[in-house]
Amino acid sequence: MGKYKHHTKRLVLEFLLAILGAIPFILIFFLVTSPRSNLMIQESQYNKPKVAIDIAYSVLEHFHRLAQKGEISVQEAQNQAKKVLRDFRYESQEYIWINDLTPTMILHPIKPELDGQDLSNIKDPSGVQIFVDAAAIAKEKGEGWLQYSWPKPGHDNPADKISYLKAFKPWGWVLGSGVYIDNVQSAQADFLVENLQVLGLAVFLLLFIALGLSMRTIYKFIIPVEDSIKVVMEASHQVSSDSQRMSKYSDHVKSEVTSQTSAIHEFNQTINSVSDNASNAKDTVREAQQLTEEFMSDFDRSKNLMSVLSQVLDEQFQNESQSIQSNNHIIDTVETFRGKFDEISKAVKSIEEIIFQTKLLSFNASVEAARAGEAGKGFTVVAEEIGNLANTTGKSGAKILDLVQSTLGSIDEMVNGLKETNNGIESRSREISLKTQSIFQEFHEVFNVLTEKNSSIQDYQTNSGKEVSSVSLSMVEMTDTANAISRSNQTNQNQINKVAVIASNLDRRASILREEVETLARFLKLNISNSLQEEPANQVDENSMSQNHDRNLPLAG
Repeated sequence: MGKYKHHTKRLVLEFLLAILGAIPFILIFFLVTSPRSNLMIQESQYNKPKVAIDIAYSVLEHFHRLAQKGEISVQEAQNQAKKVLRDFRYESQEYIWINDLTPTMILHPIKPELDGQDLSNIKDPSGVQIFVDAAAIAKEKGEGWLQYSWPKPGHDNPADKISYLKAFKPWGWVLGSGVYIDNVQSAQADFLVENLQVLGLAVFLLLFIALGLSMRTIYKFIIPVEDSIKVVMEASHQVSSDSQRMSKYSDHVKSEVTSQTSAIHEFNQTINSVSDNASNAKDTVREAQQLTEEFMSDFDRSKNLMSVLSQVLDEQFQNESQSIQSNNHIIDTVETFRGKFDEISKAVKSIEEIIFQTKLLSFNASVEAARAGEAGKGFTVVAEEIGNLANTTGKSGAKILDLVQSTLGSIDEMVNGLKETNNGIESRSREISLKTQSIFQEFHEVFNVLTEKNSSIQDYQTNSGKEVSSVSLSMVEMTDTANAISRSNQTNQNQINKVAVIASNLDRRASILREEVETLARFLKLNISNSLQEEPANQVDENSMSQNHDRNLPLAG
């Protein structure tokens, strides 16, 4: 019965409506059916003595015809007729009496003491001369009704009675029989009670059926519809809440995407700057390679000159002036080498400056990648690799610079030695011959050292070129990745805008659905307010949304 508690008002109302619906039938019964029934009962009761009189009249006619035919005498016919009517009863105790027009009692089955008596002085309590009036009605009309008071059989007190009278003119007799008014009223009352019982039972069954139908309607229709409405209302609230959360989430994601797009734009600028510096470094390395090739070309010429020097030394005793000129030429050539090494040193310093800028840009790239959060982790790794590459290139440049400075020192020593040789060539001409082997041995050692160091320089330059190319390729890949992320962000932003529109449409449709359901509930007079409360839209946790959003972002790199 718990399901019907909040439908009590509905049940009571429908019960009252059923009662109100039964009232017209009750009124019709009392105002129309009952009066008509009373009239019909009255006519039926009044018709009984009339039918009995008609039967008695037929009996008299029968015996009168026998007398007319001569089969029996008139007196015998009258005696046989009285004998038949004396024992005639209807409705168990109703009878027929006969008096003549004088009036004298011919036959009274209940009070035989009245037979042969003059009835002129017999009156009822109200003063009605019963038999005188009966004779008068028979004389004047031949038949009719007379109302009076007369004791019931077995009773002494008079009771209201109405009798039907009919004259049998051949014999001058008046036939009479009647019904007691209280018997008619009793029949009417019995009919009323019986019909009231039937009507009451019908009304009770009607109310019971109406109540049963109401409960069945509530159980089969109202409660399921109400439950469905509750489910729909809850679903509409949930859809509205979800759409609001989706809208807020899309706004938050759009803000994050905008921030990330800005960071990617700045990172692209940083990458472009690093790429430009890497390109400059590549050009510088290329120039260093050209200088090294020129150095090797000059160094090869030095080898040739040393061969010439060997010949000159062999001939210096013969031509000291030529030897001095050759030495001066060597000094000039070595000075040219020094200039080349100075250019190499400047190129290496330029490389160090580029390396410093590369480190600085790597640091800036790391900072921008850190600002990008999870999406910048891949950029952080690339920035660290750029920093490591710059460190390696710096070390290579330092080694090149040390090697150049060491070579310059050796060249200075060689120039000084040649100058001292030129200054003391005349005084030590004899010693030159002895020391020539030692000098050439030393020169060959220097030559071997320079060759090895030049090979190392070429290796470092090759590695630096490869590393700079790798940096350039990395920059290109980072740029492509950043552009891909930017395009993905644009696509995500478009999808987010679509999600926002869908969320707005869902919220609007949920509101329309809720209004329609509430209208249906009001139309069906459903009470859903006690069991369904509107839940406020859940507040969106911006931090959790941000965390979920960050976890779902793709990693760059």
